[in-house]
Amino acid sequence: MAFKQFALDASTPVTIYKRKASRSLRLSIAADGKVRVSIPTWAPYRAGLEFARSRQGWIEGQRATSQILADGQAIGKAHHLKFMADAPNLNQLAALRAMKSSLLIRPLSVQAARPFKPLLPRLQFVP
Repeated sequence: MAFKQFALDASTPVTIYKRKASRSLRLSIAADGKVRVSIPTWAPYRAGLEFARSRQGWIEGQRATSQILADGQAIGKAHHLKFMADAPNLNQLAALRAMKSSLLIRPLSVQAARPFKPLLPRLQFVP
């Protein structure tokens, strides 16, 4: 897949990829804030760059939003996050439970039996 990197402004680099499967221009922003434009192979890179420039206001707005999860934060249209600081059973892994319009997340317990594994939250679905 061929690509080139350009700068929209001093702080916004954009990578333009040419893809055979693309039929239209597609703009996306990765979780780390990198801007990516996919264009058809027959389109010039300039078209992708102009497309990104025309959407620069949207790009800045999307990059400015924080990705930190907070209690009560909306997830989609109908769900909200609910964090429990002290779960009733801390010997279980972090659990995710869908309840009507909220997602319940319990913290991960520290397990001395596996000190080499990272203490990142692992989620499992609880019925």
